[in-house]
Amino acid sequence: MKKPIDWRALFRKWRYPLLSTLVMLGLLTVSFNATVIKQVSTLSTATTSTSSNTIGTAVPAVPSIEVPDKRCKAVMPGLHFSLFDSKAFCDSFAMALLFNKRSEFLRLLKRYYSYNTGAYIDQFLDDNVPLKVTYDDVVLAERGPNVYFAQAYKDWISADRCTTFRFFNTQLFCFNEVHHPTKGKIVKKSGLHYMIPVMTALKYTHTTVENQLAGNHTGQNNVDSYGFTYSYKTIYTDATNHNVLGYPQKGTSSSTQYGINFRYGDPTNCNIYLDENFGGAANHKNMPANLWPTFFTPNADGKHQVIFVCGHTINNGSAIGHADIYKAHFIERLSDAAIMYHEANHVYGGHTGCDHNLHPNSAGKDRDFATVYGAHINMAFKLSLSPYLTCDERKYIFNIARRELHGTTELGKHDELKNKLCSGQELDARTSNGGLITPHHYLEDSPPECN
Repeated sequence: MKKPIDWRALFRKWRYPLLSTLVMLGLLTVSFNATVIKQVSTLSTATTSTSSNTIGTAVPAVPSIEVPDKRCKAVMPGLHFSLFDSKAFCDSFAMALLFNKRSEFLRLLKRYYSYNTGAYIDQFLDDNVPLKVTYDDVVLAERGPNVYFAQAYKDWISADRCTTFRFFNTQLFCFNEVHHPTKGKIVKKSGLHYMIPVMTALKYTHTTVENQLAGNHTGQNNVDSYGFTYSYKTIYTDATNHNVLGYPQKGTSSSTQYGINFRYGDPTNCNIYLDENFGGAANHKNMPANLWPTFFTPNADGKHQVIFVCGHTINNGSAIGHADIYKAHFIERLSDAAIMYHEANHVYGGHTGCDHNLHPNSAGKDRDFATVYGAHINMAFKLSLSPYLTCDERKYIFNIARRELHGTTELGKHDELKNKLCSGQELDARTSNGGLITPHHYLEDSPPECN
Protein backbone atom coordinates (compact mmCIF):
# COMPACT_ATOMS: atom_id res chain seq x y z
CA MET A 1 0.00 0.00 0.00
CA LYS A 2 1.33 3.45 -1.04
CA LYS A 3 2.35 5.68 1.89
CA PRO A 4 0.26 8.89 2.04
CA ILE A 5 2.07 12.25 1.50
CA ASP A 6 2.85 14.09 4.73
CA TRP A 7 1.95 17.66 3.56
CA ARG A 8 2.84 19.23 6.91
CA ALA A 9 6.36 17.83 6.82
CA LEU A 10 6.75 18.89 3.20
CA PHE A 11 5.66 22.45 4.02
CA ARG A 12 8.08 22.64 6.98
CA LYS A 13 10.88 21.55 4.64
CA TRP A 14 10.15 24.09 1.87
CA ARG A 15 8.52 27.00 3.68
CA TYR A 16 11.67 29.12 3.97
CA PRO A 17 12.88 28.68 0.35
CA LEU A 18 9.33 29.34 -0.86
CA LEU A 19 9.00 32.43 1.30
CA SER A 20 12.37 33.70 0.06
CA THR A 21 11.31 33.17 -3.53
CA LEU A 22 8.10 35.13 -3.03
CA VAL A 23 9.98 37.95 -1.32
CA MET A 24 12.53 38.09 -4.15
CA LEU A 25 9.76 38.19 -6.75
CA GLY A 26 8.18 41.07 -4.90
CA LEU A 27 11.47 42.97 -4.74
CA LEU A 28 12.11 42.41 -8.43
CA THR A 29 8.62 43.69 -9.27
CA VAL A 30 9.12 46.85 -7.19
CA SER A 31 12.58 47.36 -8.66
CA PHE A 32 11.29 46.98 -12.24
CA ASN A 33 8.45 49.44 -11.66
CA ALA A 34 10.83 51.95 -10.10
CA THR A 35 13.05 51.67 -13.17
CA VAL A 36 10.39 52.25 -15.81
CA ILE A 37 7.95 54.54 -14.00
CA LYS A 38 9.33 57.64 -15.70
CA GLN A 39 8.64 56.05 -19.08
CA VAL A 40 5.17 54.72 -18.24
CA SER A 41 2.02 56.77 -18.50
CA THR A 42 -1.73 56.42 -18.62
CA LEU A 43 -3.60 56.70 -21.89
CA SER A 44 -5.83 59.78 -22.06
CA THR A 45 -8.62 60.99 -24.30
CA ALA A 46 -9.03 64.67 -25.24
CA THR A 47 -12.42 66.17 -24.41
CA THR A 48 -13.85 69.67 -24.56
CA SER A 49 -13.38 71.64 -21.36
CA THR A 50 -15.94 74.11 -20.08
CA SER A 51 -13.58 75.77 -17.64
CA SER A 52 -12.27 79.21 -18.55
CA ASN A 53 -8.76 78.49 -17.33
CA THR A 54 -8.04 74.88 -18.19
CA ILE A 55 -7.09 73.01 -21.33
CA GLY A 56 -9.59 70.23 -21.95
CA THR A 57 -7.95 66.86 -21.34
CA ALA A 58 -9.75 64.09 -19.50
CA VAL A 59 -7.61 61.30 -18.02
CA PRO A 60 -9.72 58.16 -17.47
CA ALA A 61 -8.17 55.48 -15.29
CA VAL A 62 -6.84 52.72 -17.53
CA PRO A 63 -3.97 50.30 -16.99
CA SER A 64 -0.48 51.77 -17.36
CA ILE A 65 1.61 50.61 -20.30
CA GLU A 66 5.22 51.03 -21.24
CA VAL A 67 5.79 53.88 -23.70
CA PRO A 68 7.68 52.83 -26.87
CA ASP A 69 11.11 54.43 -27.07
CA LYS A 70 11.56 57.01 -29.84
CA ARG A 71 14.59 58.92 -31.08
CA CYS A 72 13.02 62.35 -30.48
CA LYS A 73 12.18 63.17 -26.87
CA ALA A 74 11.13 65.97 -24.58
CA VAL A 75 13.35 65.77 -21.52
CA MET A 76 13.24 67.19 -17.99
CA PRO A 77 15.37 66.16 -15.01
CA GLY A 78 14.56 62.50 -14.32
CA LEU A 79 11.85 62.40 -17.02
CA HIS A 80 11.66 61.82 -20.74
CA PHE A 81 8.71 61.71 -23.11
CA SER A 82 9.23 59.76 -26.32
CA LEU A 83 7.65 61.49 -29.30
CA PHE A 84 8.66 60.10 -32.70
CA ASP A 85 11.62 59.10 -34.86
CA SER A 86 11.48 61.81 -37.54
CA LYS A 87 14.41 64.25 -37.35
CA ALA A 88 12.51 66.90 -39.32
CA PHE A 89 9.61 66.79 -36.86
CA CYS A 90 12.07 66.86 -33.98
CA ASP A 91 13.62 70.03 -35.41
CA SER A 92 10.15 71.58 -35.53
CA PHE A 93 9.50 70.61 -31.92
CA ALA A 94 12.80 72.23 -30.96
CA MET A 95 11.78 75.47 -32.70
CA ALA A 96 8.40 75.33 -30.98
CA LEU A 97 10.18 75.07 -27.63
CA LEU A 98 12.47 78.02 -28.34
CA PHE A 99 9.85 80.45 -29.60
CA ASN A 100 6.76 79.63 -27.54
CA LYS A 101 5.47 79.83 -24.04
CA ARG A 102 6.07 76.56 -22.25
CA SER A 103 2.32 76.11 -21.95
CA GLU A 104 2.06 76.20 -25.76
CA PHE A 105 4.84 73.65 -26.08
CA LEU A 106 2.96 71.42 -23.63
CA ARG A 107 -0.18 71.63 -25.77
CA LEU A 108 1.83 70.64 -28.83
CA LEU A 109 3.41 67.75 -26.95
CA LYS A 110 0.00 66.55 -25.74
CA ARG A 111 -1.13 66.37 -29.36
CA TYR A 112 1.65 63.92 -30.23
CA TYR A 113 2.35 62.21 -26.91
CA SER A 114 -0.47 59.69 -26.48
CA TYR A 115 -0.09 59.24 -22.74
CA ASN A 116 -1.12 61.21 -19.69
CA THR A 117 1.24 64.04 -18.71
CA GLY A 118 -0.98 65.34 -15.90
CA ALA A 119 1.44 64.43 -13.11
CA TYR A 120 4.17 66.60 -14.64
CA ILE A 121 2.32 69.79 -15.61
CA ASP A 122 3.99 71.86 -12.89
CA GLN A 123 7.45 70.89 -14.16
CA PHE A 124 6.47 71.64 -17.75
CA LEU A 125 5.28 75.13 -16.85
CA ASP A 126 8.07 76.05 -14.43
CA ASP A 127 10.66 78.25 -16.15
CA ASN A 128 13.20 77.21 -13.53
CA VAL A 129 13.06 73.57 -14.63
CA PRO A 130 15.26 72.76 -17.67
CA LEU A 131 13.16 71.51 -20.57
CA LYS A 132 14.93 70.05 -23.59
CA VAL A 133 14.22 68.51 -26.96
CA THR A 134 16.73 65.80 -27.84
CA TYR A 135 17.34 63.56 -30.83
CA ASP A 136 19.38 60.39 -30.28
CA ASP A 137 20.11 61.88 -26.83
CA VAL A 138 21.75 64.97 -28.36
CA VAL A 139 20.24 68.25 -27.15
CA LEU A 140 18.69 70.30 -29.97
CA ALA A 141 17.08 73.03 -27.86
CA GLU A 142 16.71 73.91 -24.19
CA ARG A 143 14.57 76.33 -22.20
CA GLY A 144 14.77 77.06 -18.50
CA PRO A 145 17.45 78.84 -16.47
CA ASN A 146 19.54 78.57 -19.65
CA VAL A 147 18.58 78.90 -23.31
CA TYR A 148 20.44 76.72 -25.77
CA PHE A 149 20.03 75.74 -29.39
CA ALA A 150 22.18 73.65 -31.67
CA GLN A 151 24.67 75.26 -34.04
CA ALA A 152 22.63 74.24 -37.06
CA TYR A 153 19.73 76.29 -35.72
CA LYS A 154 22.01 79.28 -35.09
CA ASP A 155 22.98 79.23 -38.75
CA TRP A 156 19.30 79.36 -39.69
CA ILE A 157 18.02 81.78 -37.02
CA SER A 158 20.67 84.39 -37.85
CA ALA A 159 22.39 84.63 -41.25
CA ASP A 160 23.60 87.09 -43.86
CA ARG A 161 20.70 86.30 -46.20
CA CYS A 162 17.16 84.92 -46.06
CA THR A 163 17.03 81.27 -45.03
CA THR A 164 14.23 78.71 -45.13
CA PHE A 165 12.91 76.24 -42.58
CA ARG A 166 10.16 73.62 -42.78
CA PHE A 167 8.04 73.89 -39.66
CA PHE A 168 6.09 70.62 -39.58
CA ASN A 169 6.38 70.55 -43.39
CA THR A 170 5.21 74.15 -43.90
CA GLN A 171 7.86 76.28 -45.60
CA LEU A 172 8.91 79.46 -43.76
CA PHE A 173 11.18 81.80 -45.72
CA CYS A 174 13.17 84.81 -44.48
CA PHE A 175 11.77 84.82 -40.94
CA ASN A 176 15.35 84.65 -39.69
CA GLU A 177 17.38 87.61 -38.49
CA VAL A 178 19.42 88.98 -41.39
CA HIS A 179 22.68 90.85 -40.84
CA HIS A 180 24.94 92.63 -43.29
CA PRO A 181 27.50 90.18 -44.74
CA THR A 182 30.48 92.50 -44.16
CA LYS A 183 29.44 95.14 -41.64
CA GLY A 184 27.66 92.65 -39.38
CA LYS A 185 24.83 95.01 -38.41
CA ILE A 186 21.27 93.69 -38.34
CA VAL A 187 19.31 94.74 -41.42
CA LYS A 188 16.16 92.73 -40.65
CA LYS A 189 14.93 91.57 -37.26
CA SER A 190 13.77 88.04 -36.69
CA GLY A 191 10.10 87.33 -37.36
CA LEU A 192 10.19 83.97 -35.61
CA HIS A 193 8.73 85.44 -32.41
CA TYR A 194 5.54 85.94 -34.42
CA MET A 195 5.35 83.11 -36.92
CA ILE A 196 6.32 80.11 -34.78
CA PRO A 197 3.59 80.71 -32.14
CA VAL A 198 0.99 81.27 -34.86
CA MET A 199 1.89 78.09 -36.73
CA THR A 200 2.25 76.15 -33.47
CA ALA A 201 -1.33 77.02 -32.53
CA LEU A 202 -2.49 76.01 -36.00
CA LYS A 203 -0.59 72.74 -35.64
CA TYR A 204 -1.80 71.57 -32.23
CA THR A 205 -5.42 72.51 -33.00
CA HIS A 206 -5.39 70.97 -36.48
CA THR A 207 -8.54 69.13 -37.40
CA THR A 208 -10.66 68.14 -40.39
CA VAL A 209 -12.63 71.15 -41.61
CA GLU A 210 -15.21 71.60 -44.32
CA ASN A 211 -13.83 73.49 -47.32
CA GLN A 212 -16.36 73.88 -50.13
CA LEU A 213 -13.87 75.95 -52.15
CA ALA A 214 -11.37 73.09 -52.19
CA GLY A 215 -14.23 70.73 -52.99
CA ASN A 216 -15.10 72.72 -56.11
CA HIS A 217 -11.52 72.31 -57.36
CA THR A 218 -10.51 68.88 -56.08
CA GLY A 219 -13.74 67.03 -55.31
CA GLN A 220 -12.68 66.77 -51.64
CA ASN A 221 -14.86 68.91 -49.37
CA ASN A 222 -12.81 68.28 -46.23
CA VAL A 223 -9.19 69.26 -45.56
CA ASP A 224 -6.80 69.22 -42.62
CA SER A 225 -6.56 72.76 -41.26
CA TYR A 226 -2.76 72.55 -40.89
CA GLY A 227 -1.91 70.15 -43.70
CA PHE A 228 -3.58 72.52 -46.15
CA THR A 229 -0.83 75.08 -45.48
CA TYR A 230 1.73 72.91 -47.27
CA SER A 231 -0.40 70.87 -49.66
CA TYR A 232 0.47 73.23 -52.54
CA LYS A 233 4.10 73.82 -51.45
CA THR A 234 2.98 77.16 -50.03
CA ILE A 235 5.86 79.41 -48.91
CA TYR A 236 5.10 81.75 -45.99
CA THR A 237 7.49 84.68 -46.35
CA ASP A 238 8.53 87.45 -43.97
CA ALA A 239 7.95 90.68 -45.94
CA THR A 240 9.25 93.03 -43.25
CA ASN A 241 12.04 94.28 -45.51
CA HIS A 242 11.54 93.71 -49.23
CA ASN A 243 15.13 94.78 -49.99
CA VAL A 244 16.41 91.89 -47.88
CA LEU A 245 14.15 89.51 -49.80
CA GLY A 246 16.01 90.47 -52.96
CA TYR A 247 19.52 90.06 -51.58
CA PRO A 248 22.00 89.75 -53.18
CA GLN A 249 21.25 92.18 -56.02
CA LYS A 250 23.42 93.12 -58.96
CA GLY A 251 22.51 96.06 -61.16
CA THR A 252 18.97 96.10 -62.46
CA SER A 253 18.42 92.35 -62.24
CA SER A 254 18.53 90.26 -59.10
CA SER A 255 20.06 86.86 -58.65
CA THR A 256 17.41 84.30 -57.74
CA GLN A 257 19.86 81.87 -56.22
CA TYR A 258 19.15 83.21 -52.72
CA GLY A 259 16.61 86.01 -53.13
CA ILE A 260 13.61 87.27 -55.08
CA ASN A 261 14.00 88.97 -58.44
CA PHE A 262 12.30 92.38 -58.16
CA ARG A 263 12.65 93.18 -61.85
CA TYR A 264 8.89 93.72 -62.09
CA GLY A 265 8.37 95.61 -58.85
CA ASP A 266 7.61 94.73 -55.26
CA PRO A 267 5.16 91.79 -55.20
CA THR A 268 4.52 91.80 -51.45
CA ASN A 269 1.63 94.35 -51.40
CA CYS A 270 2.84 95.19 -47.89
CA ASN A 271 4.18 98.70 -48.39
CA ILE A 272 1.35 101.09 -47.62
CA TYR A 273 3.29 104.01 -49.13
CA LEU A 274 4.15 102.31 -52.42
CA ASP A 275 1.18 100.03 -53.07
CA GLU A 276 -2.24 101.57 -53.63
CA ASN A 277 -3.77 98.10 -53.32
CA PHE A 278 -2.19 97.55 -49.91
CA GLY A 279 -4.32 95.73 -47.42
CA GLY A 280 -4.51 92.82 -45.04
CA ALA A 281 -2.18 91.12 -42.60
CA ALA A 282 -0.71 88.95 -45.35
CA ASN A 283 -1.00 88.68 -49.12
CA HIS A 284 -0.96 85.70 -51.46
CA LYS A 285 0.88 85.75 -54.79
CA ASN A 286 1.60 83.29 -57.60
CA MET A 287 5.32 83.84 -58.17
CA PRO A 288 6.91 82.62 -61.42
CA ALA A 289 9.87 80.33 -60.87
CA ASN A 290 12.28 82.74 -62.58
CA LEU A 291 11.52 85.37 -59.92
CA TRP A 292 11.93 83.13 -56.89
CA PRO A 293 15.02 81.59 -55.22
CA THR A 294 16.15 78.52 -57.11
CA PHE A 295 16.41 76.24 -54.08
CA PHE A 296 12.59 76.07 -53.94
CA THR A 297 10.74 73.59 -56.13
CA PRO A 298 7.82 75.13 -58.06
CA ASN A 299 4.47 73.49 -58.62
CA ALA A 300 3.62 71.74 -61.86
CA ASP A 301 2.49 75.05 -63.39
CA GLY A 302 6.00 76.46 -62.90
CA LYS A 303 4.90 78.86 -60.16
CA HIS A 304 5.30 79.16 -56.41
CA GLN A 305 2.40 79.73 -54.03
CA VAL A 306 3.75 82.52 -51.81
CA ILE A 307 2.15 84.22 -48.82
CA PHE A 308 3.86 87.48 -47.84
CA VAL A 309 3.33 88.15 -44.12
CA CYS A 310 3.52 91.93 -43.78
CA GLY A 311 5.88 93.73 -41.45
CA HIS A 312 3.12 95.52 -39.54
CA THR A 313 1.66 92.11 -38.71
CA ILE A 314 4.97 90.64 -37.56
CA ASN A 315 6.16 93.68 -35.62
CA ASN A 316 2.87 94.03 -33.75
CA GLY A 317 2.47 90.31 -33.24
CA SER A 318 2.59 88.38 -30.01
CA ALA A 319 6.10 87.66 -28.82
CA ILE A 320 7.33 85.30 -26.16
CA GLY A 321 10.03 82.81 -25.33
CA HIS A 322 13.43 83.47 -26.80
CA ALA A 323 12.38 86.64 -28.66
CA ASP A 324 11.71 90.28 -27.79
CA ILE A 325 8.22 91.10 -26.54
CA TYR A 326 6.16 93.34 -28.81
CA LYS A 327 2.61 92.85 -27.61
CA ALA A 328 0.85 91.18 -24.71
CA HIS A 329 -2.26 89.97 -26.56
CA PHE A 330 -1.06 86.44 -27.05
CA ILE A 331 -4.57 85.18 -27.73
CA GLU A 332 -4.46 86.87 -31.13
CA ARG A 333 -2.22 84.08 -32.42
CA LEU A 334 -5.46 82.11 -32.87
CA SER A 335 -7.10 84.63 -35.20
CA ASP A 336 -3.78 84.98 -37.04
CA ALA A 337 -3.62 81.19 -37.42
CA ALA A 338 -7.01 81.42 -39.15
CA ILE A 339 -5.58 84.16 -41.39
CA MET A 340 -2.68 81.91 -42.45
CA TYR A 341 -5.21 79.22 -43.38
CA HIS A 342 -7.25 81.88 -45.21
CA GLU A 343 -4.27 82.96 -47.30
CA ALA A 344 -3.46 79.36 -48.27
CA ASN A 345 -6.94 79.13 -49.81
CA HIS A 346 -6.03 81.85 -52.31
CA VAL A 347 -4.37 79.10 -54.31
CA TYR A 348 -7.83 78.80 -55.90
CA GLY A 349 -8.15 82.51 -56.70
CA GLY A 350 -9.12 85.85 -55.18
CA HIS A 351 -12.25 87.20 -53.55
CA THR A 352 -15.40 87.05 -55.67
CA GLY A 353 -16.97 90.36 -54.67
CA CYS A 354 -20.71 90.84 -54.48
CA ASP A 355 -23.34 91.29 -57.20
CA HIS A 356 -23.66 94.93 -56.17
CA ASN A 357 -20.81 96.81 -54.53
CA LEU A 358 -22.93 98.96 -52.25
CA HIS A 359 -20.24 99.57 -49.65
CA PRO A 360 -16.55 100.51 -49.81
CA ASN A 361 -15.47 96.96 -48.90
CA SER A 362 -18.07 95.06 -50.97
CA ALA A 363 -15.55 94.24 -53.72
CA GLY A 364 -13.29 92.52 -51.18
CA LYS A 365 -16.04 90.27 -49.87
CA ASP A 366 -16.98 86.76 -50.94
CA ARG A 367 -20.29 85.52 -52.28
CA ASP A 368 -20.90 82.38 -50.20
CA PHE A 369 -19.20 79.61 -48.20
CA ALA A 370 -17.52 78.10 -51.29
CA THR A 371 -14.96 80.91 -51.21
CA VAL A 372 -11.81 82.02 -49.39
CA TYR A 373 -13.72 83.83 -46.64
CA GLY A 374 -16.15 80.93 -46.48
CA ALA A 375 -13.26 78.55 -45.81
CA HIS A 376 -11.84 81.01 -43.27
CA ILE A 377 -15.13 81.27 -41.36
CA ASN A 378 -15.70 77.50 -41.42
CA MET A 379 -12.22 76.94 -39.99
CA ALA A 380 -12.63 79.57 -37.24
CA PHE A 381 -15.95 78.14 -36.09
CA LYS A 382 -14.43 74.64 -36.03
CA LEU A 383 -11.47 76.00 -34.04
CA SER A 384 -13.94 77.25 -31.41
CA LEU A 385 -14.66 73.58 -30.64
CA SER A 386 -11.03 72.59 -30.11
CA PRO A 387 -10.35 70.56 -26.94
CA TYR A 388 -6.80 71.96 -26.97
CA LEU A 389 -7.96 75.51 -26.16
CA THR A 390 -9.34 77.00 -22.98
CA CYS A 391 -12.96 78.05 -22.99
CA ASP A 392 -11.99 81.73 -23.07
CA GLU A 393 -9.85 81.06 -26.13
CA ARG A 394 -12.69 79.20 -27.82
CA LYS A 395 -15.03 82.10 -27.10
CA TYR A 396 -12.48 84.48 -28.60
CA ILE A 397 -12.14 82.60 -31.89
CA PHE A 398 -15.92 82.02 -32.01
CA ASN A 399 -16.42 85.79 -31.86
CA ILE A 400 -13.81 86.25 -34.59
CA ALA A 401 -15.72 83.81 -36.81
CA ARG A 402 -19.02 85.51 -36.13
CA ARG A 403 -17.56 88.95 -36.78
CA GLU A 404 -16.21 87.78 -40.15
CA LEU A 405 -19.61 86.32 -41.03
CA HIS A 406 -21.90 89.09 -39.79
CA GLY A 407 -19.70 92.09 -39.07
CA THR A 408 -20.53 91.94 -35.36
CA THR A 409 -20.16 89.54 -32.44
CA GLU A 410 -23.70 90.19 -31.16
CA LEU A 411 -25.96 87.18 -31.64
CA GLY A 412 -28.81 87.93 -34.01
CA LYS A 413 -27.18 91.12 -35.31
CA HIS A 414 -25.72 91.92 -38.73
CA ASP A 415 -23.54 94.77 -40.02
CA GLU A 416 -23.17 94.88 -43.80
CA LEU A 417 -20.36 97.43 -43.56
CA LYS A 418 -18.07 94.99 -41.75
CA ASN A 419 -19.17 91.47 -42.74
CA LYS A 420 -17.03 89.38 -45.14
CA LEU A 421 -19.75 87.39 -46.89
CA CYS A 422 -22.14 89.22 -49.21
CA SER A 423 -25.69 89.64 -47.95
CA GLY A 424 -28.92 91.57 -48.38
CA GLN A 425 -28.97 94.13 -51.20
CA GLU A 426 -25.42 93.13 -52.20
CA LEU A 427 -26.85 89.94 -53.73
CA ASP A 428 -29.27 89.38 -56.60
CA ALA A 429 -30.26 86.03 -55.11
CA ARG A 430 -33.34 85.88 -52.88
CA THR A 431 -34.83 83.38 -50.47
CA SER A 432 -37.71 81.13 -51.61
CA ASN A 433 -40.24 83.73 -50.45
CA GLY A 434 -38.37 86.60 -52.10
CA GLY A 435 -36.63 87.87 -48.98
CA LEU A 436 -33.05 89.10 -48.66
CA ILE A 437 -30.32 86.56 -47.93
CA THR A 438 -28.27 86.68 -44.75
CA PRO A 439 -25.63 83.91 -44.67
CA HIS A 440 -25.92 81.50 -41.77
CA HIS A 441 -23.48 79.00 -40.25
CA TYR A 442 -24.73 76.01 -38.29
CA LEU A 443 -22.43 76.83 -35.33
CA GLU A 444 -23.03 80.58 -35.10
CA ASP A 445 -25.85 80.33 -32.55
CA SER A 446 -23.94 78.05 -30.15
CA PRO A 447 -21.13 80.02 -28.48
CA PRO A 448 -18.89 78.18 -26.01
CA GLU A 449 -20.17 78.37 -22.45
CA CYS A 450 -17.66 78.84 -19.64
CA ASN A 451 -18.22 78.11 -15.97
